[in-house]
Amino acid sequence: IKIWSFSNSFDLLKQMQSNNIDFRLSNGFWTFRRHRNSVLSLDMSMEEMIKQKILEYDYVPDGGSFTFYQGKLVLAYVDEVISLSNVVKGKFDGKSKPSRFGLSSHQTAATIHPGFNGSICMEISNTNEFDVSINVGSAIASMEFVFLAQPSTRPRNLDQSKDWTHKRKGPFGFWLPEWDEIRKKSLH
Repeated sequence: IKIWSFSNSFDLLKQMQSNNIDFRLSNGFWTFRRHRNSVLSLDMSMEEMIKQKILEYDYVPDGGSFTFYQGKLVLAYVDEVISLSNVVKGKFDGKSKPSRFGLSSHQTAATIHPGFNGSICMEISNTNEFDVSINVGSAIASMEFVFLAQPSTRPRNLDQSKDWTHKRKGPFGFWLPEWDEIRKKSLH
C-alpha cells in the first residue's frame, strides 16, 4: 500500500484513524449542466458531453470551498493518490459528517481493486433540501484495507479486459489530453 499527495497539507499520520485512513477532497470537480435539450445516454462519449457543455470542469483553489447544489451529481476527486499491490484491496466509504449533511459519496464501485494505481473519483449527490458547501482539503471519505488470502491473479494494473488506466486523474478512469488545457483555462 502506497499513499501520497502533491499537497503541502498532506499528513498521513493525522489522517490515520483506528481502522481506516481519511481521504480529503481535492480541487477538481466535474459537474453536469442541464440544457434544454440535453439527454444523457450511456453510449455518449466524454468528448461529446464536453462538446455539448453537459459536463464541465470546475477547479477550486486551495483554501476555497465547493458548493454541492441540491439534487445535483458531481464527480469529485480525493487529494490522495494510492497504489495497491496484488494482495490488498480497499473498501472506500463516505465519512459520516458529510453524509449527515446530505452528501452521498461514492455510490458505486466502493471496492478499490488490487493493483489500482491512481486518485479515486467519487460520485457525490446532495440529497439535502439545502445546498452544502465543503472546503477543499476536508476529510470526505475513508478507506479500510483488506489483505487477500492469496494474491489476485487479475490485478487492476494487469487486467487487459479493461479499457482504462488509472495513471492519471480522470472521472471515468482515463484522461483526455485536452483536459489539461481545460484545467489551465479554469485557473485564469
